[in-house]
Amino acid sequence: MPPAPARRAVPFAERAGPILRSSTTMGARLGFTATPAHGNGRGAVHGGMLATLLDEAMGQLVEDVAGVPGATVELGVSFLAGVPADGVVTAEAEITRLGRSLVFAEATVFDSAGQLAARGRGVFKLLR
Repeated sequence: MPPAPARRAVPFAERAGPILRSSTTMGARLGFTATPAHGNGRGAVHGGMLATLLDEAMGQLVEDVAGVPGATVELGVSFLAGVPADGVVTAEAEITRLGRSLVFAEATVFDSAGQLAARGRGVFKLLR
């Protein structure tokens, strides 16, 4: 299935994107084409952009699984490697625990060569 624009309109993410999305059998995959505009001044994608991608991947999956949006109440990011600001960057997310009001998720970011670049963990409050 070809990538489609992220389902939910998020003005901040749209300004950083476009962020494209596809579904997998186990979760969600989001990505964007990195350009120097996403850079940190050293030719790598800014960590804030990678954190945004992780948050969006987990948040959209939460909404897909729970059927209602979730608000990020906790976000942790581990940066593992620099990502060149000149290729496709992807994030894959999965739900680790689905409760009545909170959802726990994890996501990973990969550079255009498929190398692991960051890991994220999030807790989302369901907005019922």
